Amino acid sequence: MNGSNRLATLEPYPEHPSEARHKANGHAEKPAQKLKAKSSETANRFSALNAFIDFVMADLTRAELAAWLVLYRDTRNGVVQASIDAIAKRTGTSRQHTQKAIASLQRRGLIHQLKKGSINDGASIYRIKPLSAKDAITVHPQVHSNHTPVGGR
Repeated sequence: MNGSNRLATLEPYPEHPSEARHKANGHAEKPAQKLKAKSSETANRFSALNAFIDFVMADLTRAELAAWLVLYRDTRNGVVQASIDAIAKRTGTSRQHTQKAIASLQRRGLIHQLKKGSINDGASIYRIKPLSAKDAITVHPQVHSNHTPVGGR
């Protein structure tokens, strides 16, 4: 079967179950105001992600990179609650490598542990430091100021 026939047989992505429930409960689409606020938040997240990729990512180990991505993905309002075991499972790294990665991310100033988790008290809480190109250079001074990020921005 050639590529064009394969594309013709692809089905569109199915509706996410939460969207189906939302519609089934008679909820209307979100008002434009909320969408606009959310798009600003999304733009800020993409800006931080771009700065991370352009200025920081190349010098991280696989475990550090994976741990940061998991924490960043789950961040709400700059804060995330996650256990070492949960991060290790999602990143495919050992518990020991995950602990070292989290400690390294803290030393580099990329995350800050607000609360240390325990069996009785739940998972740790981390604050993901928001990154801009300027912050990334400050956090990662070995990247020269004349560094051109991917895409030439």
